[in-house]
Amino acid sequence: MPKISHRRKRALPGEHRTILFVRDPRDALYSEWKRQCINAEGFNLSFEQFAKGPFLNQPYSYLQYLKQFLQDWREELANTSHLILRFEDYRTAPEGTLSSALDYFSLHRSTNQIADALRASDFHIGKAIETKRRESGKLRTQLYRAGIPLEYKHSFTPDMLALFSPDFDSLFEWLGYEII
Repeated sequence: MPKISHRRKRALPGEHRTILFVRDPRDALYSEWKRQCINAEGFNLSFEQFAKGPFLNQPYSYLQYLKQFLQDWREELANTSHLILRFEDYRTAPEGTLSSALDYFSLHRSTNQIADALRASDFHIGKAIETKRRESGKLRTQLYRAGIPLEYKHSFTPDMLALFSPDFDSLFEWLGYEII
């Protein structure tokens, strides 16, 4: 039975075939900062301040947490059956990315079933549900931002990029992302 989690693999009991679905760490952190800018009352930190600031009142920063989270996954997956799928690939080639996941689990679906699944998971459907829940008062925060693949390439300043290099370089390489 598939399980979806934001937890580290070691927090999931037993041996599992694992798909790690990742987003470029630069974009993942940038997206979280943008959500905080929208949702947190009185939030006025620059990206750099946010990245270096405490992660949920912990003794480590958002940047340190993200790095450790990915290092832990790399260590956990080193000797296990796994597949890494990237958000950017899903956004640019959803059929191929979904087919890779299905093939990994030896699940065979028709082209129509795959197309139906992709339509059902379209960003606009989730955004419409979120908007309806926010308007009804059942949801206070905005989660959906349209997730632009490799957004950092046109949004980051040199100082923002410098936060990740060289500390994340081996993680970028492991995940197949460009080292800048």
